[in-house]
Amino acid sequence: MRKLSDTPFCEYCGKKTGLDVHHASYTRLNRENLDKDLIVLCRDCHTEEHGNNPSKYERGLEAFARNKYGRNLENLNIRAVEREFRWFIGIDRRQHG
Repeated sequence: MRKLSDTPFCEYCGKKTGLDVHHASYTRLNRENLDKDLIVLCRDCHTEEHGNNPSKYERGLEAFARNKYGRNLENLNIRAVEREFRWFIGIDRRQHG
């Protein structure tokens, strides 16, 4: 599948083995937009994504934010923090050389 070859790692935790393609949206089933409807996850994160528990990615993001910015996360720009976190764990580094 092209999504796996384009993104050979878990988009939540960065793991490079045991990968699955997860449907983030089922609105375009069988005619998916690779960037919007599908994400690559390791089996652990994929299992957690279908459960009610916070994923490893969400727990990691929160721990990263608390470690860097302290206890009060209410006034943070979460998108900016998430970009920093993704860079920190190596997910976005492949796009920037």
